[in-house]
Amino acid sequence: MTTEPRTSVYDIFDLLRFPLAVFVVFIHSFGGLAVNHARLVDDPFTWGAIYDYLRVFGSKALPILAVPVFFIMSGYLFYSRMSSWDWHLYADKLRRRVRTLLLPYLGWNLFHIVHLSWPLLLKIFTGQRPLASLWSFLGRLGGLRMFYDSHLTRPVFANILGIPMEVTGPVLMPLWFMRDLMLILLFAPIIYWLVRRLRHWLLVLLGLCFVFNIWVPVHGLSIYCTFWFTLGSYFAIQGRDLVAALTLPSCSISRGSRQCVSLSVAPSLSWRPRHFGYPARVCCVCLLGRGVVVRHRPGSMQPHPVSIPTVACA
Repeated sequence: MTTEPRTSVYDIFDLLRFPLAVFVVFIHSFGGLAVNHARLVDDPFTWGAIYDYLRVFGSKALPILAVPVFFIMSGYLFYSRMSSWDWHLYADKLRRRVRTLLLPYLGWNLFHIVHLSWPLLLKIFTGQRPLASLWSFLGRLGGLRMFYDSHLTRPVFANILGIPMEVTGPVLMPLWFMRDLMLILLFAPIIYWLVRRLRHWLLVLLGLCFVFNIWVPVHGLSIYCTFWFTLGSYFAIQGRDLVAALTLPSCSISRGSRQCVSLSVAPSLSWRPRHFGYPARVCCVCLLGRGVVVRHRPGSMQPHPVSIPTVACA
């Protein structure tokens, strides 16, 4: 009887990277046409209703797992191969993130600003409008805040306590992921210290905050980013096997496929409360809690539970 070769977490990340990027494109391809909810109920088998069903499933249901998994991957990779805290290694990682995150972030936002102001720029060049109109236009876009939390994109959701939680982003809204990721990297030393000392209890606390959407109202430091990034960080800092902990039980599909599905299935339940409600977030954290409290016996690949409380119990 031959055993299936073990797949590393880096192989799984490589397999997931492209389909998750496609999912991000799907998320932002929903279109501006509102869903006709009455038609979905009264005439669910019309072409218009079927189109709305496919649109919701293809943009609001299946692809939403992409962003949480990207945060998990980012947290894991940032702390991987860091057996102990090293300020020189941390500074080197930040320098590399300037090239891979900050410069593309600024460049694409600047490109979008030029795209928005292009008609006005043409009128300025032809003498139809004064140069001062450009500064007025940029001020309406948010001024320097365009690169951080432009006032154009601020849908507000209330958490379970009724406290409004603002969802902000730069002028190019899809890049909120990069903004949040860059900001949380500044707190990487604190996350490392907390994970080392609080271990799974930190995930319990953040899991509760995530479920009930209770967090400090700081733009760019959302609980959404903090929870998923810290989850990936936990496995890297504690030296835990992320792939083995989140692998589905044995079935007919290959091990690599099970691992890809496992890493993605729980985050797909984590959409905002206005879509699936708080029970969906509870289910999500319960599934992930199973991976956090599993360890492996030396020389064995069979997991067994550790007698510690999980996020699910909370």
